[in-house]
Amino acid sequence: MNGIDDILIRQSKKYSEAEAVDKAKAWILNNNVSITNEHLNNIQYKIPDILFSMGKTALLKKKKIAIVGSRLPDTYGLAMTEKIIKRISTDYVTVSGFARGIDTAVHQFSIDNNLGTIGVLGCGFSVNYPSSNAKLRKEMIDRALLITEYGPFVKPRRLNFTSRNQIITYISDIVIIIQGGNRSGTINTLNNAIKMKKRIFALPGPINNKLSFAPNYAISRGAEIITTLDSLDFCNTSTKTVDIDSSEREILQMIEQGMDIDGIMRKSLFTNKKLFSILISLEMKGIIVKSVNNTYELLEDINEGSDTED
Repeated sequence: MNGIDDILIRQSKKYSEAEAVDKAKAWILNNNVSITNEHLNNIQYKIPDILFSMGKTALLKKKKIAIVGSRLPDTYGLAMTEKIIKRISTDYVTVSGFARGIDTAVHQFSIDNNLGTIGVLGCGFSVNYPSSNAKLRKEMIDRALLITEYGPFVKPRRLNFTSRNQIITYISDIVIIIQGGNRSGTINTLNNAIKMKKRIFALPGPINNKLSFAPNYAISRGAEIITTLDSLDFCNTSTKTVDIDSSEREILQMIEQGMDIDGIMRKSLFTNKKLFSILISLEMKGIIVKSVNNTYELLEDINEGSDTED
């Protein structure tokens, strides 16, 4: 443990609420915390010399895709995060910041789809932050990996998350920007990715949605645009076949034309009850998602299967 004494002492002085170094060392030993310097060649960037880790440290040896976004995403951002993760090749693992919103979705969707995932914390392991992720934290330790530069008793501070975002970017091969506002942690991560010359993808969004600022800005700075899931070369390219009946196809054509719900109601011959039944069916099949301004968006191109009538 001598190798981490200096780090724990510095943090104990920096964070007045931090526990004594000896107590921190005892917590590390008693909770099976590992020490790693995997990929930490910090000559150019201010990356810590070591990281504390809990879980499957072998995930650090795999290629990594960071997926980041807002703590308050909309249904489109969450739906597309799930779609992307479901298609990522098992040659990769995902990386995110274990915050609420997109981060939480990245880790949970990855676990649910048997894809490795790494959560980078902005606090120590003994701190239950965010408290809403208590169950996910246990899943991550059992089935994935949590890492942090901080000793076990360091509480979350604003500057901690700036450093955390740098680690997320540094250890990742690819960065995907889902959603984020003008002054968000997502922008901070994006700027790190640009500086570190990482390969960046971004999910474009409508300019009247403030959550679209980060991905649209990323695209303006040279990020690759996610137009279809098949365009992501790190994804499995197999597409699913979905049964779409004639009524659903009719509504899909209107959505593709950019009609909002009011426009579809005026043009279609369906009753309102039938129309909303069709829309719910299309959402459940993962073909559309409700977006802003009373509209729906097509999530991906679909290979149609048998055409069944009502």
